[in-house]
Amino acid sequence: SGPLDLPTLEIEGQAYVPVFSSEEQFRQVVGSHMSYTIAPAVEFARGLPPQVGLAVNPDGVVGIPLPPPAVAELCRVGRTPLDGPASGGRVKLYEPDWQDDPIDFLAAASAEFAETGVVVTARRCLATVETADPVMFVGVELSQREGDIRALPLEALGRAITRAPTPWPVNLVLLDVTDDPVANWMREQVRPFYTRDHL
Repeated sequence: SGPLDLPTLEIEGQAYVPVFSSEEQFRQVVGSHMSYTIAPAVEFARGLPPQVGLAVNPDGVVGIPLPPPAVAELCRVGRTPLDGPASGGRVKLYEPDWQDDPIDFLAAASAEFAETGVVVTARRCLATVETADPVMFVGVELSQREGDIRALPLEALGRAITRAPTPWPVNLVLLDVTDDPVANWMREQVRPFYTRDHL
């Protein structure tokens, strides 16, 4: 199934998706001209983007806003010990706004990656898990895989952070070694900020 285009409303600067506890509540607020669907609350909450709350029965007789941390808790409902720890969360991956992009850090990282001789490309993105502060991921593709392949780019990244600190914690991702959703998204969606001139 594809992504849903959901209506939102804003409460004190926070985005909320309106939901209703019954068809009767829905009809009292919206009327009979709008269609709707019935979805299990937990599965619906798990499909929402992070940092979005639920507004239960907005403008209804009894309504309550569920802020994003409450939605995160709702997502954990129904788990058993066999499911493992309920530590996973909804992750939002995105590129920094052009005004927030740490240009000095990217320039320092590019220079450091060039010095290693093994970094072919480097990309960056921000990730937010639920309501936590953003974290920067720097994904690199390498020209070789022999030895401790993580050491050279990790040391280069450390030097770049020392020269030009970022407002976010920075993590290194080896894009040509790692097979996970973050690495796949970075390879497919993010243009490199560094590309080695010659291969």
